[in-house]
Amino acid sequence: MIEFYEKNYVEDQVGNFRLKYSKEKFRWGAAPPGHIKDLHFMVRSSKNQKILASIIGCPKKQIICGKPVNKMCEVNFLAVHSSLRDKRMAQTIIQEMMRRKRLHGLMQAHYTSGHTMPTPFATSHNMNRLINVDKLVKIQYCQLPPGMTMKELTRKCRLPEKKAIKIVGNIREMQKKDVAEVLKLHMKQ
Repeated sequence: MIEFYEKNYVEDQVGNFRLKYSKEKFRWGAAPPGHIKDLHFMVRSSKNQKILASIIGCPKKQIICGKPVNKMCEVNFLAVHSSLRDKRMAQTIIQEMMRRKRLHGLMQAHYTSGHTMPTPFATSHNMNRLINVDKLVKIQYCQLPPGMTMKELTRKCRLPEKKAIKIVGNIREMQKKDVAEVLKLHMKQ
């Protein structure tokens, strides 16, 4: 299964950059507490049992405009074999996911997409902080902006000096007793 995701999950337009997950990280993302096995499914070939497509849904408690929405499904890990991408396989398994989530009382869903979707009710944009700019440009994760040198891009993305960061209080490793307070801080952002 991991091999299928490595070859067919998120990739750039030319197929150079792909996301890779270890078994542990994939399991962590696909099976959080309260997951429903019926929302984890794949399409296999009837001839050789090879995986052709897969999608995973997990019930999540979301907060929208400060109000909790308890019955929502997070859809993730949609992967379709590269030879089937122009055969409407993604639309078919998304429809099946929507049918299954409704059977479990999950009337709303959210997902991310690298493509513009027709009439979304909400959108968000992810921003990445580039750490090793030279490496990321070399592996074509990102491109050097027109008119900018590698030295200028590296300077622009540089992290602040330790002396420039003002720390208030003591720093220590997070413990179980801190979870509630950390979650409050995270939700404010």
